[in-house]
Amino acid sequence: MNELFEVKYGINMELNTCIEAEDGDPDAINFVARTESNNGVSARVKPVEGKEPQPAGLITCAGGGSVLSTFLQEEPFYSGRDLYLLIPLQPMSKLVKLFCITVRFLYKGIIINQNKKLSQPTLKRRFFKKKAAFFSWPGLGKEWC
Repeated sequence: MNELFEVKYGINMELNTCIEAEDGDPDAINFVARTESNNGVSARVKPVEGKEPQPAGLITCAGGGSVLSTFLQEEPFYSGRDLYLLIPLQPMSKLVKLFCITVRFLYKGIIINQNKKLSQPTLKRRFFKKKAAFFSWPGLGKEWC
């Protein structure tokens, strides 16, 4: 996995310190938390002075709450606590990112006890074993990247 992604901890914001945006506000930013619904987006908030949103195109993975809820974020976002960011180390298409998320759900060794908090080393060990295994699926080659 570390050949495909850099795993980083998010910016650890608290939703209760943000101001929720009105519906239709063009400046609103997604607030991504540890929820398993709505692509991890728990609210839309007004921009916070001094806080740069995470860029669109990253994969988020909950390390607590709804453990391992994993989503592709297609818009810039703020991240809540216990949320990990998977940052592709090389250009990667949306389709490949979604495939990675799907494999993560199908991978038998990924099932953990919901009461156990996920640590970054555990996330790194369990997401993918090897890059080679990723590209060995029939019909999936580097042309998908």
